[in-house]
Amino acid sequence: MDYFRPVWRVVLLVVMLMSGILSLFREFLLIYFPTQVNQQSLLWNCVRIAFVVSMGIIWWQQRQAIAKLQSDLEIAKAKNSPDFELSTATTMISDGVLDYGPQQEKATLILIPTTVINHGAPSIVRKVRLSVRFGDGTEVEGLAYSPRQQFLNFPGPKGPITIPMSSSLFKRATENPIPTGGQADGHVLFRFPEGLRQKIMESEKLILEIMDHTGKEYVVNLPRSTTPVTEFLSTPRMQTNS
Repeated sequence: MDYFRPVWRVVLLVVMLMSGILSLFREFLLIYFPTQVNQQSLLWNCVRIAFVVSMGIIWWQQRQAIAKLQSDLEIAKAKNSPDFELSTATTMISDGVLDYGPQQEKATLILIPTTVINHGAPSIVRKVRLSVRFGDGTEVEGLAYSPRQQFLNFPGPKGPITIPMSSSLFKRATENPIPTGGQADGHVLFRFPEGLRQKIMESEKLILEIMDHTGKEYVVNLPRSTTPVTEFLSTPRMQTNS
């Protein structure tokens, strides 16, 4: 029945036009130009006009219905999709010692306090990446890192800075969804090869990328020229399982 519905709509519109405005138009011509108008020819011409007008009306109605459906789908998609906003605080870059028990490994560490605000549907943070772009165009990507110990201590310009590992964004936002209108505050910690601290401090920028559960990526570029990293030249020791 749905297949024939457009046909019945055309028939209905043709009948309405023929018995309405086109009927008045025919009567006008037959009254004022009776000898110049062929009644049968006039009837079929009106039928053709009614058919064309009916098809145009149905086409316009379908276009309007499709446009409304697309608009409703976009609104529904926006409501059901996460929409993260990222902000960061002072970046800390340091040389560090990773303690594996019997073995130790030196590395370059980067810690970035990060806030993720969610303006869309609830979502977890699926992935976090940090890469460094140097002046020659080359890039190096760090490894996300979470040591065993409960606190990290960084000597800062005004005294020690203690960072609790419980504030790791890797734990706070990857396990529990960030609700609509909510936010997740924490830090991200990455390890790079040994000996890169000075080169990273002189690099072009750091590129922090966070992905939501739908695969949408959010990028924050941290220009090195505007981040006061030179005040954090600590060498923390970190216990690790990996």
